[in-house]
Amino acid sequence: MSQISNAQPKESRTISLQPEITPGNKSTRVLFNVPNGKLVLVSLPAGYEWQEHATPNHALVQVLYGNCEFFFGPEKLNLGPGDLLKMGPNEVHYVRAFQEPVTLLLTLFKPTR
Repeated sequence: MSQISNAQPKESRTISLQPEITPGNKSTRVLFNVPNGKLVLVSLPAGYEWQEHATPNHALVQVLYGNCEFFFGPEKLNLGPGDLLKMGPNEVHYVRAFQEPVTLLLTLFKPTR
């Protein structure tokens, strides 16, 4: 005799990033969004500068494709495929793609209070 389960369906899903990577175009796409964070795919064209900004969230930035520079005041970091950068809330920074497009995966977490 089988039993009926009252368990909620799983929210697991597979997301393929390959079709989402659009080198050469500036685009942002939210892949996952929950109250305490989100996952965002960002593509920047070659030579593009994402002007100085900050986020109130903790951020993990993973380079999926291409190379870029992250600037934190006078500090500069060169990042390439597979690199992962951790940033704290409200860190002012800007990003510049090298002479090739770059695709970044941003994981943003709201700070706990």
